[in-house]
Amino acid sequence: MTLARAAQLNFQGTRLLESRDYRAANRALCESAAIVGGLEIVEQEDLPELEAWEEAEASGEDEMETTATTAMSLSFGPDIPALKDHEFFIFNRCLLFQEEKVAAALPLSEEQKRLYAATVMINMAIGCHALAKEVGKDSHLRKALHLYGLSLDLLWDGPHREEEEEHEDEDDHDDCLDVLVIAALNNMANIHYQMGALPAAKQLLETAKPLLSDLSEEWADLFPVDECYLNYVVTSFSTTARSAWNTQNTKTELHFSSAIFFILGFP
Repeated sequence: MTLARAAQLNFQGTRLLESRDYRAANRALCESAAIVGGLEIVEQEDLPELEAWEEAEASGEDEMETTATTAMSLSFGPDIPALKDHEFFIFNRCLLFQEEKVAAALPLSEEQKRLYAATVMINMAIGCHALAKEVGKDSHLRKALHLYGLSLDLLWDGPHREEEEEHEDEDDHDDCLDVLVIAALNNMANIHYQMGALPAAKQLLETAKPLLSDLSEEWADLFPVDECYLNYVVTSFSTTARSAWNTQNTKTELHFSSAIFFILGFP
């Protein structure tokens, strides 16, 4: 097995996600993750079971259009329709790595293996996230949350940490790593938001904020920076509003209890 094969399988998986064939997409992405070193980094039981993925009717055979970038051999695939959300922006573009650029980079370092494995993990998480939106099952949301978390573990324990330490005061920092982290943090925040865990969602977006502000102009033009900032505003407002409501509700309950005690003659 070669890394070029992993790139092909990743591409195939993203095409299948686009057409809502989640079971076949999961199979292709799991194989891709194994080839790029995922089995050495991620335990097999951490990956979603095929039986948990429900097939949906495939649609459309148009060729995939991608938005290429110059960094780390990655590009954005098309939107995944199931993750369109008018209330909270969800990063819904699968990530691809280009075969010709991958071949030129061989042999890969452990850090690069982690980067590509994290890329495939994010695609798998996007698939679980999309399936959850379609079938309305929290179990799929939890699997997506787990996979996004695995991708962050891979990035923070490998290339992202190395980049931060090596280029802390330099201008040649590779924004591709930050983009992967932002995408995972943003989508994890969405899942917490859907589950009503607003403080957790806000904390994740606060972690992403400095990375968003440091993106280069090239990446800022390609990545939905404004939408991620808006998510932070929405989450912050919702958290503040809920806190205020809870405070007011507590005061009302205390006033009501005091009135009852007064009427009954309790001190």
